[in-house]
Amino acid sequence: MTAAGRAGEEVRRRGLLVPLGLLPAAWAALAVGGARPVPLFALALVLGGLSFGAGSALVNRILSRTDRAPALGGAAATVALNAGAFAGPLLAAAAAGATGDHRAAVWTSAVLAVLALVVLVASRTGPTASASVDARP
Repeated sequence: MTAAGRAGEEVRRRGLLVPLGLLPAAWAALAVGGARPVPLFALALVLGGLSFGAGSALVNRILSRTDRAPALGGAAATVALNAGAFAGPLLAAAAAGATGDHRAAVWTSAVLAVLALVVLVASRTGPTASASVDARP
């Protein structure tokens, strides 16, 4: 059971690693090339897919970690998504307003994606990463 749990957890983590690893580069590409219509359209499609994939994987991870309290897990996932949906645009607007450059909003998204990636990598290598899997029956 422990081996199966660890294998499943690794698949979930890799599922997050791919979109979170690509999001900062895609946001940076949008900041640099988004003034032209073709790159803007293409990158909007790519970013939509990556963001949807990352969001779905994060919800899955939260729900899988809270199987003993599914209502609490659903609430935590909802709060996490709503907090990000509120804080991200707020920070992006503040950056754009402070700099007077609309691309600052996109660079803010790139920075937030890097922070999410750092948190994910830290959760994989931290001292409690294996303890949380071992604690499950």
